Amino acid sequence: MVVIKEKPSDFNVRELINLEVSNGNYSYFKLFKRNYSTLGAIELISRRMNIPLKQFGYAGNKDKLAETFQFISIFRGNRSEVEGLNLKGICLEFAGYGEKRIRLGDNYGNAFEIKVKDYKKYYPVDF
Repeated sequence: MVVIKEKPSDFNVRELINLEVSNGNYSYFKLFKRNYSTLGAIELISRRMNIPLKQFGYAGNKDKLAETFQFISIFRGNRSEVEGLNLKGICLEFAGYGEKRIRLGDNYGNAFEIKVKDYKKYYPVDF
């Protein structure tokens, strides 16, 4: 028997996207999350920063039971305030400014790393 996704660190997803970084009203951030859906993480950031949810953009939903890296945009997002957030399971890293909101489908793919374990190695006796 093979065991997949025993814990979030067993499944990593990295978003592949080309951001057009320039001067603009949108702040781009690399979002790392663990045990959050994409929308759940953005809703939490929105509440903590008192920024309306409609000011956020993202290219796609990532698995909740995983460690994921993706990009989000925040209209007029304050870099130091966003990077200063202290949220368990969420980390944001500034990636630049741009003229466009990140929208669903803007990514060109995802890269996956999946750890697969041999169940018999951990539990040699059948239950």
